[in-house]
Amino acid sequence: METKPSLRRYDLDWLRVLAFTGVFFYHCARFFNGSDWHVKNAETSAVIDMLTSVFEMWGMPLIFIISGASVFFALHPGRALSFLRDRGLRLLVPLAFGILVLAPPQIYLERLTHGDFQGSFLQFLPRYFAGDFAWTGVHLWYLEYLFVFTLALTPLFVWLKRPAGQRLIAGISRISVRPGAIFLWALPYTLLFVVVDPLGLLRPSLSEALLRLIIYPLFLVYGYVIYADAGIQGAIIRQRRAALVLVWPNGARRSVGRQRPSRHQARVMKASRAASAMRPVNIGVSVTPRVTWASRSFKPSQPEPDSTRALTSMETRGTSTASPTTPERMPPPRVQ
Repeated sequence: METKPSLRRYDLDWLRVLAFTGVFFYHCARFFNGSDWHVKNAETSAVIDMLTSVFEMWGMPLIFIISGASVFFALHPGRALSFLRDRGLRLLVPLAFGILVLAPPQIYLERLTHGDFQGSFLQFLPRYFAGDFAWTGVHLWYLEYLFVFTLALTPLFVWLKRPAGQRLIAGISRISVRPGAIFLWALPYTLLFVVVDPLGLLRPSLSEALLRLIIYPLFLVYGYVIYADAGIQGAIIRQRRAALVLVWPNGARRSVGRQRPSRHQARVMKASRAASAMRPVNIGVSVTPRVTWASRSFKPSQPEPDSTRALTSMETRGTSTASPTTPERMPPPRVQ
């Protein structure tokens, strides 16, 4: 029996490498920047503050965009339950391991260095399971939130695979390919940013956990829609330079004066960040096509005819992981 060859999207592979390498260095840098962290160095650095600020603008939005693309390639018509079962295994099993094995020593060191606990790690373990239990796995919160988002949004993703959903995506594509129209994608996030007010400009800010639940699902949907249509991806590539021009002044403004600002400076910085609400979309728009362009050495030999609107689709053995715990194989970079 003949089987269709599986086609890979190496641009997604390289985007994962970029994003999760950034996550690794970002968390290493948090020891030395000016904000609070589990364990802090005695001396902090303004340069590290600037670098972490740049990653904060696009890091997690880009990761959720990649996850949305993975959902598009992994979800097949009529196989929603199989898709959810696979997502559960890929996301919840490593999350459980992180909660039970990796999180206890992290919480122990945090309590120890912050003066909240004195004693050995074995003495701390009962406290961890009694009151300091890390339900999100500390730095593995992405796995838990991604599973919740996927579970909640699967009906929408299934509908987008149907003819009515395809017509909607085609309509979005017809608008997006117009010059400059791709930046209209920033408007839903900007509106959400104003309504939620995560910086607490008009009201007390919400908790970080609640903000994640409200903001990041939008980027998961964005990733799905972007990779469902070749026209949208082409529009992003054509506007990548304009996106970079819009993004970097915002990043520079954000990084100025982060170390111990006065009350007035803090208000000015918050207003500046609020005025820059579209930065994550702009950075995602600018980073994605650059890595896609850099990885064009991949030339599929037999493109899939499943959709005239989508780029060559991929089947990564039935699924494409959105988790850093299951890296995908990649070709060696082409030497120019």
